[in-house]
Amino acid sequence: MANPMQADLTLLDLPLKRSGAIIASVLGEFTAPSQQEVALLRPGGIVELFRIEKTVTESDDDDDEEDEEVTKMKLINRTETHSVLRSLNVLRPTGSDRDVLAV
Repeated sequence: MANPMQADLTLLDLPLKRSGAIIASVLGEFTAPSQQEVALLRPGGIVELFRIEKTVTESDDDDDEEDEEVTKMKLINRTETHSVLRSLNVLRPTGSDRDVLAV
């Protein structure tokens, strides 16, 4: 029989705010050939993968203005490992067209 005065205790592990610091970063082609991507290592064991995307926006005017090229970083994957990660490196196996991330 459960004691009505005693509540069950549950442990919840949630960060209140993501860390803005970056421990390490590497550049490579991780998901597809000829796709420039940046892998970031953040405190708390968080690994993030961003793709560098370039888009060209055409100007509305018919003047001789050049089209504007905009570069953005799009988040592809974010993994929380709940561990202490200290370094990040990129490797390319012989004969492969993609890079491998070594944590």
